[in-house]
Amino acid sequence: MGLLLLVPLLLLPGSYGLPFYNGFYYSSSTNDQNAGNGHGKDLLNGVKLVVETPEETLFTYQGASVILPCHYRYEPALVSPRRVRIKWWKLSENGAPEKDVLVAIGLRHRSFGDYQGRVHLRQDKEHDVSLEIQDLRLEDYGRYRCEVIDGLEDESGLVELELRAESQEGGGNGQEVWSFLTSPPMGATSSTSTRASRSVQSRARWWPPLSSSSGPGRRAWTGATR
Repeated sequence: MGLLLLVPLLLLPGSYGLPFYNGFYYSSSTNDQNAGNGHGKDLLNGVKLVVETPEETLFTYQGASVILPCHYRYEPALVSPRRVRIKWWKLSENGAPEKDVLVAIGLRHRSFGDYQGRVHLRQDKEHDVSLEIQDLRLEDYGRYRCEVIDGLEDESGLVELELRAESQEGGGNGQEVWSFLTSPPMGATSSTSTRASRSVQSRARWWPPLSSSSGPGRRAWTGATR
């Protein structure tokens, strides 16, 4: 009889019988609560989790590779690193359902559906959880959300991706203007290069300029990757 009474209690709203679910299952173990800097309640006591993504739309081409920037930080900064969960997914477009893209915990990650084998996290620097998508397809355009989860705290940012049919030439001054993340021209010295549209050439915050020139016949570059 006692067991029969316990089952309805676990199904009541607000019951603590099941772990919290937000794209990941969380354990209520002491180790998870004290992960990282040893203070499981830090994020509830004045420490803020902030996720940053670019405001401008990214432009690229079918078959190219692109990086969707996403970085996070703590305010104020924490001395010791914390173990976070990362989730990327594509938002619904024109009635199509949302698509899970990738989830990661530390160095472990899992990709889903058509994204398998084409996506991975950059993680080149601390707190960098940018998503690289290779061999872009027409159906890859749209809005992507980057979510960072630390314990029961989570924050997210939005990245919008558009595909272009062909590159465009700048007018008037002979300067070539490229859209995001196609292969670099012959002679490019950097293995990580971005071809940026005129509307986003000034975005040094996310893509620091490698070199630039406004002279005739010169290429304008902004930083980033392929």
